[in-house]
Amino acid sequence: MTEREYLIALNMVPGLGSLRIANLLNYFSLPSRIFAASGAELAGVDCIGSVCAERIRGMLASREFAEEMGSLQSSEICAITLVDDGYPELLRQIYDP
Repeated sequence: MTEREYLIALNMVPGLGSLRIANLLNYFSLPSRIFAASGAELAGVDCIGSVCAERIRGMLASREFAEEMGSLQSSEICAITLVDDGYPELLRQIYDP
């Protein structure tokens, strides 16, 4: 999987907004490392907790994620995320990109 796909999965986790995603990225550096972490490691990150940690751990295997990725592929849509060169530079600089 690519870092982009991991970010898409993070964005789909119920209850995981931009602040929590930023906390996770600050702690783990890469989206792939977030999904490689244990539930206890995730729960230890500021504002995450055990419920959100379990949601993160289950997202990659979820039907919703598979359907989302399938929909992107079949529609020939390329999601642009913070890890992509094509992400607008001015958006990177705002408080909550």
